[in-house]
Amino acid sequence: MGLREISTSEWYLLDTEEKRIEIEWDKTSTITIDNDVKTSQIEIIKNDADYSNIKLEGVKFDIIEKESNKVVDTLITDKNRLCQVYFTPY
Repeated sequence: MGLREISTSEWYLLDTEEKRIEIEWDKTSTITIDNDVKTSQIEIIKNDADYSNIKLEGVKFDIIEKESNKVVDTLITDKNRLCQVYFTPY
C-alpha cells in the first residue's frame, strides 16, 4: 500500500512523495513521516544613493514583526556590505 500526504500545517513543506507501508491482517503497521519546516531568507545589500557601486558597511536594519510591531532581530551590514538572516516560523 502507499500513503501520500495531501495537506500539512502552514509552517511545514508538503511532502508529496508516496510512502510505502506493509499492511498485514491482525497487526498494527506503523510509519513515521518527517516534514521540513519552511524557512525564509532576507539578504540586504546597502548601496550609496548617488554611487550604487559604493556599498555601505555597518548599516543597521530592524526586522519588525507585523502583528505586534516588535523588533525581532537587528541586522548590520558586514565588511562585504551585506547582511543575511534565515527565519523559521518559531
